[in-house]
Amino acid sequence: MVFEDRVQAGRRLGEALQPWRRHAPVVIGLERGGAVVAAEVARVLAAPFDVLACREIGAPRNPGYAIGAVAPGATWVDEAMVHLLDVPREYVARSIGTEGQELERRESRLHGRRRPLELAGRTVLLVDDGLATGATARAAAASLRRQGARRIVFATPVAGPGGLARIRPVVDDVVVLTIPWNFHAVGQAYHDFALVGEEQVTGLLEATAG
Repeated sequence: MVFEDRVQAGRRLGEALQPWRRHAPVVIGLERGGAVVAAEVARVLAAPFDVLACREIGAPRNPGYAIGAVAPGATWVDEAMVHLLDVPREYVARSIGTEGQELERRESRLHGRRRPLELAGRTVLLVDDGLATGATARAAAASLRRQGARRIVFATPVAGPGGLARIRPVVDDVVVLTIPWNFHAVGQAYHDFALVGEEQVTGLLEATAG
């Protein structure tokens, strides 16, 4: 299955999530690409929508491969991968600090004076545009738990087996539209996988405010 773009993928994912509508869910998109998908899911389900910033911690010699991630109030580190790659603890600690600072900046830009949605006791649909290593999803799920989410459903148009193995133990359910047998990158499931800018994400939030 290949999607035209994130908007189309979000509409299809929203239809797959219709059974959760009766739980009056909150839809949370992972910034940045996941925000576009989540906005469409929220429209389909007529549900409240918000965005969660999350920053990956890249491996020392391969920054594109996440060995952990930070989210508001939560950090997750893949200890097995840190050990396998012999990543220095100093590097991990320094990266957490650096990405944490960037996370604070992004959260401030995203929400400004508007408070994030209240999640205590709610069913949360955590949405991303795809799942590769699962690092950001793990950190995001921990952040949502700290905010009091009663039930977390991770939902995404496309995922790889490794990422799914990491996220399943920390959420209550997972909804995935396609799991390619030859998965190697999220972008392979999209004809249009253009970068999503901060302005686009804040625009989505402003469009759904109030």
